[in-house]
Amino acid sequence: MFISLISILLLAAVSVLVLSFFSQYFYKSAIPTFSNTLLQSKVEVELNQLEFDKTKFEALEDSALTTKPDSVQAEVKKSLEATKQVNQVSTSSFSSEDRLATLTEPANQAVTLTGWLGETNGTGVANIVINLSSPYQNLYYSTVTDQHGGFLIEGVQVSNYYQLKIEAGKKYKPIYLEKISITNNTLPLYITLQPLNLVPLKGVVVDIYGGYVPNFSIKIHSLVNPLYNKELITDNFGRFALTQFPRGEIYFSTQSPNFFEIKGIDLSESSGHEITVPVDIGMKQISGWVHDKNGLPITAARILLDAESTINGVANHSIRSIITDETGYFEFKHLGQGEHYVAVYAGGFISQELNYNTRSRIDQLYFRLFPGDESLITSETLKLKFKQATETF
Repeated sequence: MFISLISILLLAAVSVLVLSFFSQYFYKSAIPTFSNTLLQSKVEVELNQLEFDKTKFEALEDSALTTKPDSVQAEVKKSLEATKQVNQVSTSSFSSEDRLATLTEPANQAVTLTGWLGETNGTGVANIVINLSSPYQNLYYSTVTDQHGGFLIEGVQVSNYYQLKIEAGKKYKPIYLEKISITNNTLPLYITLQPLNLVPLKGVVVDIYGGYVPNFSIKIHSLVNPLYNKELITDNFGRFALTQFPRGEIYFSTQSPNFFEIKGIDLSESSGHEITVPVDIGMKQISGWVHDKNGLPITAARILLDAESTINGVANHSIRSIITDETGYFEFKHLGQGEHYVAVYAGGFISQELNYNTRSRIDQLYFRLFPGDESLITSETLKLKFKQATETF
């Protein structure tokens, strides 16, 4: 009887020890698993919220610089702060563990960006400036490639919205990349420069009737590489020639006394690299007078003449400007046909503007200006046109 009682007590003690052991084991294994599950759920919720904030940021991004309401600025600021504090880059390409690590990284983390810049044959290009910027976050970095084409930028803040700009001289096409993500996992950048395809170029400048325009000063620009621009003067037959120029889209412009801009010419499609450059020059003439309300001439009033047209599929924009003489007289010669925007501005008078379609070879206009408060320019269109004229002439 006594022995049986002792056996029962020993069995109870062993049972308590066994239960205690398994309780501690369960606590150490099951509870962390449950905690991890909660943490993972929290991470997924935060990721979903981040994706929502990122979408709002992208929607507001384009209007952030021009929209004035405080509510919009607050939303933009909030989204910008989210992109600064969270190293969230291309989450769809990362595993759940990587995304969890991304969320738990410290804010404003700085990394070192390395890379290589060179030609397609593997030759590095030295002394090329690499510009990395995030204007929305006021982050700007710059470095120069070494003798082997390598580069290094230290202290780069983590961000999803970097822009990369490389202008590698006249031998290569410039590189402009947007929405580049920089993280602590970013690999070295290997950038290959594409050489420019340079071809000989011949051309002729003609008026709206197809007649040659001799001794005409004009500047040619490349849209493929902005470093390529060249001042030209046509010969007695309106012709010009260049030994080499980048293949691709080009445009032409002139300066004072008359501004012309000719766009829509693609050197890639020009047969034999010979092009025709039409300019807004014709046989029309507009002249006239500017007087005050009493009929007295207004001296040094500014007259602006603006015209846009398409000549043989090429977009043509011209701005001409002149001031009146002591009799209030002005005169524009060698105009193309069609509608012209005419504006008159004089200190101490309210401006006038009109759209005028040339009717005959010589048209005359008469403007009577009335006193205005501090030479007020009332039209937004007129303000823009006069701004263009001021910058041009």
